[in-house]
Amino acid sequence: LGIIRRRPDIKWAKDASKLQELPEISAQILANASAYVKPGGRILFSTCTINKSENEDTVTAFLQKHTNFRLCTAKTLLPNTDNTDGFFIAVLESTD
Repeated sequence: LGIIRRRPDIKWAKDASKLQELPEISAQILANASAYVKPGGRILFSTCTINKSENEDTVTAFLQKHTNFRLCTAKTLLPNTDNTDGFFIAVLESTD
């Protein structure tokens, strides 16, 4: 959805019920990736949406469950302020 500014036609091709599933899918991907991070290693979690439940809420829930990770940085990029498509980026570091 982050590219909807350049591709407005995609809003007609998206099923709202499928969009509701994205936060859970993102959470599963992030949890799975965490199993492969070496101590001191990092995960770059990025989505092409600006959906808070898929982005900030997913990272917050992940950090609550995975106390051996810390948030290094997080940023939401917006078309109107960052001259780009909508994205979310977070860097999480293993503290083990």
